[in-house]
Amino acid sequence: MSDVKWIKVRTDIFNDEKFDAIKTLPDKNDIQLVWIKLLCLAGQCNESGLLMLTTEIPYTDEMMAKRFDMDVGVVQRALSVFQSLGMIDVEDNIYMVSSWNKHQSEDRLEEIRRKDRERKKEQREKQKELIEQKKSMDIPRKNPRICSYSLSNKEHVFSNYNNLDNYKHLITNNVYKDSSYIKDRPELDAIISDWMTYKDGVTPKNKGKYVSQMSMSKVLTMVINHDKEYGTDAVREAVDMSIANQWVGIYWDKIEKRGYSKPKSEPRAEMPTGLEKPKGGRQ
Repeated sequence: MSDVKWIKVRTDIFNDEKFDAIKTLPDKNDIQLVWIKLLCLAGQCNESGLLMLTTEIPYTDEMMAKRFDMDVGVVQRALSVFQSLGMIDVEDNIYMVSSWNKHQSEDRLEEIRRKDRERKKEQREKQKELIEQKKSMDIPRKNPRICSYSLSNKEHVFSNYNNLDNYKHLITNNVYKDSSYIKDRPELDAIISDWMTYKDGVTPKNKGKYVSQMSMSKVLTMVINHDKEYGTDAVREAVDMSIANQWVGIYWDKIEKRGYSKPKSEPRAEMPTGLEKPKGGRQ
């Protein structure tokens, strides 16, 4: 990511009604200082308001505290206030400054990002040439398929693909730790694929994009945990409901409150005689 040397800050920033609310708080000065430092950090990240250390690693509150040279409790308190006032959004533990495009010169920032993408593209092409040269000089290996698989994982740049492609990459290449669980359950795979396709169509794009392998892996883990706890039918209902209501994330609370419970291990009465219920109580 290529940072910028400036951000736009309105001269009447502290006259906003949201800051009127902040001014009533006993720690208002600390919170206002965190906001200014947060804006500067978002500018340095230059990811449309997303607070990312790299394309794969998001900033945590502890990382921000260290970067701001402030107590972590102060930063956590400020982030909580900002979220309650709609000044920041948080999805999959990734912080983003709300309405960043509205307040910044996004066309200038995009120009910086474009040049950065071109620079990285040139670097990747040079690296690819070096790899090809090395491969041509190497003695053929007994298992070239394994070598190719390893190289494929290294070359996959998460930010260059959409959600569905990234999901398929994680599962097909066993990059995600519980890939086998999903591979063994085609119906669950179809549900997740539907969700990723929906997220690819969400606008603005920074609301729908899982920007890192870490953020997508956390979503997959949550899906698997709910599948184990409530069953695939409940997961399907949660995903379908979230898509129908155009929610940014999967609203698990709706499912957890609808009376689903962990499936029992013994066969249900409606199952055909002689067929045992699979382990884990799944249907």
